[in-house]
Amino acid sequence: MTHKKTILVLTGGGITPALNATLYGVITSAQKSGHTILGGISGWKSVLQGGKHIDLSTVDVSSIQKIGGTILRSSRTNLFAIENGVAQVKQTIANNNIDVIIAIGGDDTLGACERLVREHNIQAIGIPKTIDNDLYGTYWSPGYPSAASHVAHIAEHIRRDAAYALRRAFVIETYGMKSGWLTAAAGLGKADVILTPEREVNTEHVLNTIYERYEANGSYAVIAVAENTQFSDSVEGEEYDAADTFGHKRQNHISIALRRIIKKQLNIDSRVIMPGNIVQSGEPTPIDGETATALGRQAIAMIENEDYGHIPSIEVDQKNLAVTIGKRPLSEVVSHEGPRKIDDEMFDFANYQVKPAFLEYLKPMQIHPHTPEEYIALQEKIRAIE
Repeated sequence: MTHKKTILVLTGGGITPALNATLYGVITSAQKSGHTILGGISGWKSVLQGGKHIDLSTVDVSSIQKIGGTILRSSRTNLFAIENGVAQVKQTIANNNIDVIIAIGGDDTLGACERLVREHNIQAIGIPKTIDNDLYGTYWSPGYPSAASHVAHIAEHIRRDAAYALRRAFVIETYGMKSGWLTAAAGLGKADVILTPEREVNTEHVLNTIYERYEANGSYAVIAVAENTQFSDSVEGEEYDAADTFGHKRQNHISIALRRIIKKQLNIDSRVIMPGNIVQSGEPTPIDGETATALGRQAIAMIENEDYGHIPSIEVDQKNLAVTIGKRPLSEVVSHEGPRKIDDEMFDFANYQVKPAFLEYLKPMQIHPHTPEEYIALQEKIRAIE
């Protein structure tokens, strides 16, 4: 007989299309097992002094499974940057008879969770999520397949429709502060040039490449650029006024600076597209929603087995593309130096393009942008007439 527990679940950091799906898995599994399930409102703020939570033990949450974002709201709250932050967490646990915390988030949220377990013996479990896909210990992070699908389709549609028809270069700016996984998804949509934050980009070389591909296409091109891409000279974005509580400063509007230099030096009519939070929002793709819900269910099973200090993980048998749910230590997720980055095996940094290995990596995520070959052939026939 499983001891009934009081569980508090929270969501921290940025949103994804699959966060609510994960919450659905956690909440419904806890309800089915007879646990008390509390929803912490606004991430780690919910376990600090004055934090708020809602009792979800008898609430029908069926409406949230296929809706993006997080019903519990979120925040970028660094417990360890707040005076007596850990003491406040312990007091909240005591005041509400909380047996275990489930923290759903990316590297910062899970990093705090791991420290609470390791340094302060607080019973907690993490669940991964991030559209950046930069976490270790899981084949992909929930939210990434949906966001990558958005980026791939935006690149495909803009290149095939607007860029071709209007003879323009389009610069699509994506999220990606330190890792280029999301930007690389534009390769599935046939983006001509892809720029990621892993390595500094030589401005002169990339301008030459853009011009060559624009000309080779017949006067159109799509360039995908991660928000924090660094250039050797002449291309600089803007920054937020201040760093967040984890010390992160994001560069904004690098696409505008890149468009400006494309127009000035290449004399190519160019436009900017910044989908921003759109790629974090909306209904998750089927595989993303299903696996996110499965992770939430697995978290409750892990609590019942007292597997604290772990995360449920997505595992893939690459040979037959079989997806299963596993378990990894939290220390495996956060113990590396910096985020997981896209590397030379999957990305050609010299030519600004994804490699076949990256497209193979995406296959289990079931992202399917597709333009009929007949349509492409007709475009080519019209170009030949010109």
